[in-house]
Amino acid sequence: MASAVANLHSGNNARFNAEALSWDSRPFVHEASAGAARAIRARLDKLQRPEGGYEVLEIGCGTGILSFMLARDERVRRIVAVDAAEGMINVLKTKVEKDKEVGEKIVPLAILLEDAEDMALPPAATGNGRQKFDLITSHLVLHHIPDLKCVLETMYGCLARGGFVMLTDFENVSAESQRFHPASKMDGVARHGINAKEMTELMEGVGFQDVDVRAHWTMDKTVEKYEGEFGREDAGGTNVGETMQFPFVFPAYGNTIGSWRRLWRRLPRWAHVPLFVTLLGACIGLVRGISDLHDQHVKQYPTDFSFLHFAANETLALPPPEQPLRYAHASHIDEKYTYLRHLGHGQEGSAALYADLKSGDVVVAKTFTSIARNPLPAILAEEFKGLATTWPSEIEAGISLSNHLSGFVPVYDYFVLQTEDLAHAWTMISPFLSNGTLESFATREGSTSHISATRLDEYYRPALDRVLRSLHHLHRLRLCHDDIKPDNFFVKDALDWLLGDLGNLRHIGHQWHNTRSWVRQNQWRDCRLNDIRRALKSYLWFLRTASVDTRTFDQAFWSRNEAWAEMYWHFDQSATGIPTSHQKRISGKDEVSLAADTERELLCTGVPRRLWTWWDFLLWY
Repeated sequence: MASAVANLHSGNNARFNAEALSWDSRPFVHEASAGAARAIRARLDKLQRPEGGYEVLEIGCGTGILSFMLARDERVRRIVAVDAAEGMINVLKTKVEKDKEVGEKIVPLAILLEDAEDMALPPAATGNGRQKFDLITSHLVLHHIPDLKCVLETMYGCLARGGFVMLTDFENVSAESQRFHPASKMDGVARHGINAKEMTELMEGVGFQDVDVRAHWTMDKTVEKYEGEFGREDAGGTNVGETMQFPFVFPAYGNTIGSWRRLWRRLPRWAHVPLFVTLLGACIGLVRGISDLHDQHVKQYPTDFSFLHFAANETLALPPPEQPLRYAHASHIDEKYTYLRHLGHGQEGSAALYADLKSGDVVVAKTFTSIARNPLPAILAEEFKGLATTWPSEIEAGISLSNHLSGFVPVYDYFVLQTEDLAHAWTMISPFLSNGTLESFATREGSTSHISATRLDEYYRPALDRVLRSLHHLHRLRLCHDDIKPDNFFVKDALDWLLGDLGNLRHIGHQWHNTRSWVRQNQWRDCRLNDIRRALKSYLWFLRTASVDTRTFDQAFWSRNEAWAEMYWHFDQSATGIPTSHQKRISGKDEVSLAADTERELLCTGVPRRLWTWWDFLLWY
């Protein structure tokens, strides 16, 4: 039996200090300690011994009776024995000095241990913290401690990962359990034994796992027949007191668990479901993030243009640049181009207007800052030797298609531009189309037009037909545009729309088209059908924006009672094989909801969250 430890203060320590010199003369103390030692050794027999032996912390060691019993076990390497009663520790130190056999394995410390990082504890072998222990024991201490949770948390903090606590005390089985102590020694007794159920819940709440709290052995103890019978001295004479049997529990065998599981057990039950949902969402989000990173890597795979580099007669169809390296000086690029004004900046780079000093034309110079994903063709390797080994796919696409197809914005020139700070960047020269993009053209048309969508369709349908023919020819070359939208239609004149911004051009069968990220962005896996779908969406978006009444457009679109609406839904049904009964969509719909549905349907890119449906949230994962 040991003196009380944590949470005990000067008044109770005075009692144990006074009894320290006579403590070892009490037979019950030795008998109880022997029972605890047997229980601990039996438990150790079932465990795997740590390399080098057990590092043990005994809390409330008293004069070290249990400490010496455990120290004689060859599996124990060292015992740090702590007690708040200095008198008890002084007796233990004397015993340690006299015992040459196992005394050196015991380190006595007179401290009130309330902090796992108490500087009085031995330092850790590595790092700046204090030592952690494989095994923590205490014997007949717990019933003296008012706040068991605090001392259990201290024990938990002192344990090495995978360590164990093995604690022994008498069990509180009934009101009779209070007879364990005579009336004269009730000061400092916080409870009359340990309640197995409460102790289990406390240990699990702190973070221990595999907790096993139950009676392991019983002991006979002489107790008072009536309160105050023993006075200030223990029973000693005949016919004094009576014998009572006490079960001893082993509230032990709790090894440490991870901090997450510890947090889980500390939470109230009502919080388990929302926390589980949160953690599940985080895990799904992590998997989604990893998947997206992989998809973005796939997105950067090069586009195969090799079959476009030669004409039918095997002559070179990929002309070299007039000059592979040009220099930027103030507002000039060599003596070829002079700066006029900035146009804009995007993910791939920036665009500006220049005047071609030789031809007098106004041109667009697009300077690329993004990673060039296509390897430089072998037929141009010598031209750019020492300058680059990769180049933007938009330059290669523009040059190659200019020699095969009309209907696309051509490339006039290309080169590596060296700036005044000696940086190098690919630059592409293309014509400036003053009418701008279909997006700006629709806005201008809508601000001055008072024409219905049907009348606009009658006039502009030839422009759409030319775009669809261009796409048909592109697809025959086994290529897809992949980025058709109103902002990438360039208006040469009212009925001649060119497709530009070819940086996302990819060959049919490119792995990007099979990724979840591609589908999540409101795209179809068949890139050819997807190109046509986006072209139709862009055209209908133009009709809606330029028409006099968007509400009339929305109703006609969903009712399919106009030729332009039937054209779109017929294609959608033919491509997907899914019947479209969209007439039902407008029943009961207010103007705002109908407009939102139309806006969503005509989007070429990813759907913004304000327009998401429940299906979009599922698809996000």
